[in-house]
Amino acid sequence: MRYVILYLLIFASILFSSNWKFFYEISFEGLIDKLLKYRVIYLGEVHDKKEIHELQLKIIKALYQRDKRLVITMEMFQQPFQE
Repeated sequence: MRYVILYLLIFASILFSSNWKFFYEISFEGLIDKLLKYRVIYLGEVHDKKEIHELQLKIIKALYQRDKRLVITMEMFQQPFQE
């Protein structure tokens, strides 16, 4: 059993060598290009963080600028914030 685990660890280290990246830097335009490939996109947030809401708006505007067929669904708008 120990050898099986050892072989699995060795295999995993080869499979996920240093060339494999889980996180990498990407430009904003590159992000938008990647997002446009998907039919559904979820934008999470930290509530009450103005910077996060501004980034969400920037992403939504950029997506809409590239594809006017964009449909947006929000989880909730409290009445005082509705226009």
